[in-house]
Amino acid sequence: RRWMGLRRMQIWDRNAPLPTKDTRLIPWDEAQKTVLAAYESFDPRMAEIARPFFAKGWIDAPAQPGKAPGAFAHPTVTNVHPYLLMNYLGKPRDVMTLADFAAAAHLSALDYISDVDWNRSQNVKDWYAKIKSRPAFRSILADHIPGFHPPPHYTDLDF
Repeated sequence: RRWMGLRRMQIWDRNAPLPTKDTRLIPWDEAQKTVLAAYESFDPRMAEIARPFFAKGWIDAPAQPGKAPGAFAHPTVTNVHPYLLMNYLGKPRDVMTLADFAAAAHLSALDYISDVDWNRSQNVKDWYAKIKSRPAFRSILADHIPGFHPPPHYTDLDF
């Protein structure tokens, strides 16, 4: 906020480039530890849920020829875990993308069962609204559990 000379930042300001750029490449193992430590500090259950994604290969991270750019949280059927697909190049931004998509998948599951108090944190609500408005996230919002319907705001991008 100070670097940009703003009194108050808007949600889109967080994507502005910083005046200093970290050019260091972060190895995958360090990215994994960073994300899990962040989740652990927020709630140990989040780290517990995320560990199998790393341990069981549910994250397709290496960049490969012909692989689509960007990141994508791909749902499967409701009784199987989702997959996270991304191109991890070791940049600090890649670590943030990894954390963003994994956290959004967790939050989406909690939101589906109405277990999120959206009045508690406007920042989290704004972040989640931005994540779920990405085309890559639409298939998660379209997935439903038979006989268990999500709340009306679940697929509303402007909830």
